[in-house]
Amino acid sequence: MTVVSENARLNLLLSDFAQNQGGKLNVVGGNVQVLGFDPRKRTTTRFSLVALVELDSLFCPADFQLEITLLDAAGDPVPLPGQTNLAEGATPKMFRVSQSARLERPALAHLGALPPSIPGNVAVVIDFGNGIPVSPGAAYAWQLRVDEDSENAIYRPFFIPGPPQQPVFG
Repeated sequence: MTVVSENARLNLLLSDFAQNQGGKLNVVGGNVQVLGFDPRKRTTTRFSLVALVELDSLFCPADFQLEITLLDAAGDPVPLPGQTNLAEGATPKMFRVSQSARLERPALAHLGALPPSIPGNVAVVIDFGNGIPVSPGAAYAWQLRVDEDSENAIYRPFFIPGPPQQPVFG
């Protein structure tokens, strides 16, 4: 464990759309728990995932590794699609994003450093404009962890319903 992984406050948010503009988040349709599914494309509908990391400013500046992984209902990482004919013993690549980030002590150009009670924070937005290719009728979860610390990881579960039942005649 690291100072960041032990002390950071983590949050994940699913939304219809999000963007980070200069540290300010614009979120539309936030707190989504059910994603639509397009049977023609075999993907979910468009969505954005927002990862928030906040740390008391007394620990800032601090560098850390942010990792977001898609898990299936059993808690196992979901492999990326299209990995057929892997060599024997080869490990498939997982649906995972890893990024280095830095938490700074908050400051404003005209004010300097803000009071120590104001935490440092980082917001990472991943926009899945084309959705993701997963199976409908299943539950999944995004896992967010810092510096490979699974003990303090957080999870954002969501569900992808299958197509509506068609009427049966005869």
